[in-house]
Amino acid sequence: MELCAPLALASFVAAPRPRARILSGNLRWTPKFRIAIAMSDQGPRDVSLKNVEVDAARGMLQSGSHRYLDVRAPEVFATGNVAGSRNVPYYIPGSDKVKNTNFEQEVLSNFDKEEGIIVGCGTGTRSVLAAVDLLAAGFTNVYNMAGGYRAIKNKQTDDK
Repeated sequence: MELCAPLALASFVAAPRPRARILSGNLRWTPKFRIAIAMSDQGPRDVSLKNVEVDAARGMLQSGSHRYLDVRAPEVFATGNVAGSRNVPYYIPGSDKVKNTNFEQEVLSNFDKEEGIIVGCGTGTRSVLAAVDLLAAGFTNVYNMAGGYRAIKNKQTDDK
């Protein structure tokens, strides 16, 4: 997914198809143009989200250059997770996709802003939102786990 530079969300229009969807409080995305704008406390912020596939993520984790941040609900995390991962739910547990307002602070209590972070969820959708929020909050070395935990489990099955 390509992310682009500062535009005010209130004036955002994706011509010729002005039906941009709000994915979270600070991210808009148009499927046709794959445009996202992150909003920080200081206004729009340039972000560049990088996706990483399972094999590359495995290498980054094994080398110690990155750690895994799982943004699924705690009860889902408890059913299976990446070894050594940290769990900070993106949504308030038990809510109907209401963002955890302390998300960035909770991540900051587990990771430094310059530390390598691979953000994952169940399928890779929620982790995009979480990763963009982290980039907007000033985290600098953030990757989205393409396909999420499901892709990791499928890869483990394929490798057997």
